Amino acid sequence: MNPHLQRAHILYQRSRYDQAERELGLALAKDPEEPWAYALLGACRAAQKDFAKADELGRQAMTLAPDSAAIRHLVARIQLARNDLPAAEQTVTEAIELDPHNADYFAARAAIHAQRKSWDKTLADCQSALAIDPEHLEAINIRSLARRGKGDIQAATQELEHALQLAPEDAHSHANLGWTHLQQGQLADAEKH
Repeated sequence: MNPHLQRAHILYQRSRYDQAERELGLALAKDPEEPWAYALLGACRAAQKDFAKADELGRQAMTLAPDSAAIRHLVARIQLARNDLPAAEQTVTEAIELDPHNADYFAARAAIHAQRKSWDKTLADCQSALAIDPEHLEAINIRSLARRGKGDIQAATQELEHALQLAPEDAHSHANLGWTHLQQGQLADAEKH
């Protein structure tokens, strides 16, 4: 893999988008047909709310790698960031059709269903993700949200406590557990998380 692309991915994960974009520019200078560079550049643009450019780059990445489930997943995340739920659902469903054994893809679609408050669909996709990877933190967190949305606070709490056993420092799990405690009126526990 192109070292500029590797550095860009690390910088993107650390929310250092300007630096990631510089590395991606260098990666594209070496290989102007690198679909991952376009997809990651689109993700950087989406993170900075430049959705028109993000969409253009996402389409370019999918054109260069039409059979890449991973690129479709990243493009679906871009679409989700701009709150285009129908496009995100279609794109991530295509990723699932290309690779039905990736928990990230099911978790992404579960997140879309959760935004729509379609709790049964959310739970089904979380179950699919967790059947592939029983310790998938995003799926556990989304499933707890769905359980809370359906009024099963006890199951949501247990779900998040399990997530924190797996990853005690996971900020997302702590925040979700805090909201769950807050919903129950347990202010001290909510504040702790």
